Amino acid sequence: MEQSRLYKVIGVILTLILSVMTVSNYSGYTNADKDSELLRADLMTAFSQQQEAYKEFPEMQNAFDGFNEQIENKIVPHQYRQKSLVRLIGCLVALFGIALLRNGKRIGFHLFLGGMLLSIVAAFYAFGLGMVGWLFNVTYIIFTAAVATYYYIKREYLA
Repeated sequence: MEQSRLYKVIGVILTLILSVMTVSNYSGYTNADKDSELLRADLMTAFSQQQEAYKEFPEMQNAFDGFNEQIENKIVPHQYRQKSLVRLIGCLVALFGIALLRNGKRIGFHLFLGGMLLSIVAAFYAFGLGMVGWLFNVTYIIFTAAVATYYYIKREYLA
């Protein structure tokens, strides 16, 4: 009984997290012009501060130049809007999957994985496999791996 209660609590927490992710992607889709400019400015500031710290290493300067070029070329409103729309769809599918998992349906696990994988692939497609693509995906990958591992271990509760 205790395990079942914990299972439901974790399901509710995951539902809330995915709801926030969905709203965030909707906001990114509707405000792509502003969001992409703010994100680009924040990343450029962060990378310029790191670049100053590694000023005496020429090989690091080349890497930072590549990062700055990726940021300028990849984080543009059109690509940001495209990524946000596909991620929004993926998060909605994953949210539906989590709702089914909370009710003990095995198909929910597949929907969750499919939706999250769609979200991850969308960002890699929009931003490439470089630093920017990984920057957008690291939290999604960790979240997906943790949730998938948990529900894979608890698969005996699924019908």
